[in-house]
Amino acid sequence: MNIVIVSASTRIGRQTHKVALALEKTLAKIEGINAIILDLKKENLPIFEEVMSKLPTRNEAVSQTFDVLNRADAMLFVTPEYNGSYSVALQNMADHYPKVAFAKKAIGIVT
Repeated sequence: MNIVIVSASTRIGRQTHKVALALEKTLAKIEGINAIILDLKKENLPIFEEVMSKLPTRNEAVSQTFDVLNRADAMLFVTPEYNGSYSVALQNMADHYPKVAFAKKAIGIVT
């Protein structure tokens, strides 16, 4: 099973990334689990303008992130709480992709 751990904090001195690293380490001990971290601080996704499927040209960062999400069987969104909500980086990431990237996949939120 492929699990993508989305580290959704992009702030300097972020603490939630440490949680993502701990999850990856814990999941690596389970046979049959392949866990990887998708670090939104490093992905350099542009500010959302249009869903990936409607873009006139493909942005490399958007395409690579889609490939990672598309191969996932499950996802864990690790996000700080900002003003009672999740991070803007997580919202920006989710807005870029069509529903197929998330459909029929178990998704958990860690905050």
